[in-house]
Amino acid sequence: YNCSGLTSINIPDGVTSIGSFAFNGCSGLTSITLPSSVTSIGINAFKNCTSMRRIYIPSSVTTISASSYSNSPFYGWNSTAIIYCGASSKLSGWGAYWNYYSSSGILSVVWGASGLPES
Repeated sequence: YNCSGLTSINIPDGVTSIGSFAFNGCSGLTSITLPSSVTSIGINAFKNCTSMRRIYIPSSVTTISASSYSNSPFYGWNSTAIIYCGASSKLSGWGAYWNYYSSSGILSVVWGASGLPES
């Protein structure tokens, strides 16, 4: 939370949940790949990670909490960020506002991805 100096993280395999507000305000983060053990992402998990440009969400993630745009895990991101998803389409357990970065903006999604593309 509010780790502005954190630029990268390695979430270990075996972690099953990214909690609400877990990385809120970590403005130095640029990209994250979640391991296939993760099944849920809480509200505002990556809120205001303003340097974030991309994230990979594996198909194992069946729950993304986001009942309003302001509690989307990606709220406050840059509009050019991209979400890469292992799933081929939005799952029923993903909240209606799961990919919102602002009150009216949604992030681009690449469906059926196998990970983050090479930089």
